[in-house]
Amino acid sequence: MHLTAYFAALAALLASLAGAGLSLYQAGRGDLKASPWLERLNLASAALLTVSCFILLRALVARDFSFMYVAEHTDRALPVFYAVTAFWAGQAGSILFWQWMVALVGVFFQLGPGYERLSERTKIHFWLFFLPQSVFFLYVLTGVSNPFLQAATPPADGQGLNPLLQNPGMIFHPPLLF
Repeated sequence: MHLTAYFAALAALLASLAGAGLSLYQAGRGDLKASPWLERLNLASAALLTVSCFILLRALVARDFSFMYVAEHTDRALPVFYAVTAFWAGQAGSILFWQWMVALVGVFFQLGPGYERLSERTKIHFWLFFLPQSVFFLYVLTGVSNPFLQAATPPADGQGLNPLLQNPGMIFHPPLLF
């Protein structure tokens, strides 16, 4: 599952990178026929990122300590609702959660009535702004802040969640902020 989650995030990066490059190219040329491709690339990126997120959430709930991130932020005694909040307890998980929320908001905007009313030029400029930020966060996730690293020898139990984060407010606080 580590590789599936990682390669889904990597494929999301490539889709966002292709979209960012295409939007830059189209904006530079003044050719406004690319927005259907940009929309498909954004949907693909969001779907692939959702796959990665569900794999990490499943690993957190199942206490799959073969994921280093899970071993660092959960343990067997941790209640399930705190295991879910461990998704955003560390840097890698927070970045993944942040990008996932941004991707979902982008999809909701893309499928909403406000997007349909935009001119083709404005749509290209929207993607020119939106997709490069996705590239940045996905680049960080697939590089230095990878939550899908596999432990060479999985521990029998994890390190547990920081006691300061074991508060019911932590279940709602970060998702509501995002």
